[in-house]
Amino acid sequence: MAGYPTRPVNPTGKSSNVRAAWHSSWLLGLLLLSLSSSGVVAQEWIPSPDQHGWGRFKPGSWKTVRVISDMLDAEGNVTSTTKTETTTTLLEKKGNSYTLEVEVTVEIGDRRITSEPKQIKRNFSVNGDSKINIKRQGKVDDLDFNGTAIPVDKLEVTLCGDIGRRHSVVLASKDVAPFIFRRDTVLYDTENKQQYRTQVSVDEHGLAHKVLGETKTVCHLKTVHTQNKKVTTSDETYCADVPGGIIAHRSTETNENGKVTRRSTLELIDYGTKDNTGRRKGNRTDKDNPDKPTGNSPSTESPSPR
Repeated sequence: MAGYPTRPVNPTGKSSNVRAAWHSSWLLGLLLLSLSSSGVVAQEWIPSPDQHGWGRFKPGSWKTVRVISDMLDAEGNVTSTTKTETTTTLLEKKGNSYTLEVEVTVEIGDRRITSEPKQIKRNFSVNGDSKINIKRQGKVDDLDFNGTAIPVDKLEVTLCGDIGRRHSVVLASKDVAPFIFRRDTVLYDTENKQQYRTQVSVDEHGLAHKVLGETKTVCHLKTVHTQNKKVTTSDETYCADVPGGIIAHRSTETNENGKVTRRSTLELIDYGTKDNTGRRKGNRTDKDNPDKPTGNSPSTESPSPR
C-alpha cells in the first residue's frame, strides 16, 4: 500500500518529508474508497462472471463517481470533510480475472491530491488463495417485489484462507440482477472467533429511476456491517446498465455508544460502455479513446440531496 504513488496538484510548500508523511496517512483510505466505489469490494463471491458488476461489460467501459465523507465528533459536529472522485476503467477480462485502472482525486480541506493511475487485478469468483465450498440448499419461496416474483436458490458458501473462514448464507437468482438478493456473512479468524458480520438485502426491486437524465431500472440494497463494536449501515442504488453497478449510496458509521462518527454519500458523475449501450448523450469523449473521459476533472461541488 505504501507504494501507491501520488502527485500534489496544489503543493503547500512544506518539506518533502512532511508531505510524504501526510500522503502516506491517507493512502490506505484513498485506495479503500476507490475500491469500494468501483464495485470491487461489494461482490466478494458470485456464481458467474456475467453476474459481476464489471463482468457484463467490455474492456474500455468506465465510470466516474464522487464520494463525500464527513468525520463527526462526540457532539455530532463535522470535524473534517473529504471529497473523492474516482474514475475506474475496465482494462481487461481474461478467464476468471479482470483488470481495472483506478485514478483518484482527493480533496481534504484546501489540499488536493491526484493519484497516478493504478491497475488492480482481481478474480471474478474467489480472490487470493481462498478455497471455496458451496452447498446448494435448493429452492426456497420466491421473493416478491410489488407483485413480481423472483425465484431464488439458497446456498451456503464458505471461503477458507489465511485470515480464517468466511461463511455466507445466500439467496441467489440465476437470471435477475443483482443476482445476490440476500447475503449474511460472518468471518471467523483462525481461532474461530467472530471478526465481523455483514448482512446485505435487496429491499426494493424493479424501480424506474433517472440516471444522468435517462430512465433506468434500479434496485435498492441495504448493507449492515458490524465489526469491533462499530456498525456501518449503507443504503445503495444499483443499476445493471452502469459499469460496477452501484450508482449512489448513503452510509453512516456508529461507535459502540451508537453515535455517528462518519457519514458518506456517493453519486455517479459520468460513465460509458465500450459499445455505447446505455451511455448518456453529451458524454465526454476522447479523440483516441471515445469511451474514456478526458483529463478534465469533473467539478467537486457537493451533490444535491437525494
